[in-house]
Amino acid sequence: MRSPEQEIPGARHRRMRWVDLGAASLIFVLGVAWLADTNHIPGVTRHLSALGVTLVAAQALPLVLRRRAPLVVLVAVLTGAVLYAGFSFPPSPVDLAELVALYTLGAHSQTRTVAVGSAVSLVALGVIWRLRPEWQGVIEFLAV
Repeated sequence: MRSPEQEIPGARHRRMRWVDLGAASLIFVLGVAWLADTNHIPGVTRHLSALGVTLVAAQALPLVLRRRAPLVVLVAVLTGAVLYAGFSFPPSPVDLAELVALYTLGAHSQTRTVAVGSAVSLVALGVIWRLRPEWQGVIEFLAV
């Protein structure tokens, strides 16, 4: 086994891309599975549909590029989240994508970019909260 100093150039970068793909895929699958099993939740009017799957994909799949363009990914994920809430879909595990995108922005960007991303997050989450006040958005606000 090679030590980190002897690692093949680019191997770590390739592994990180696989990790990002795995995280995005996991969040996507969890989101779709959740939509498929919302019949037992009282008050849910939107269930699994092509629109729902598209909006889940809009939130989860941009995470594949999260290390390359953290702010763009955060805006894409938040746009998907606002649309998801606006179309009255139930809260789901796909909301983890917002936290992953926000974490990545903080970990891989300069202070000014993080400030812009945090402001965009607050606005987007405020819109979501306004659209769907019954959602438990407090945790997301605390994460910012």
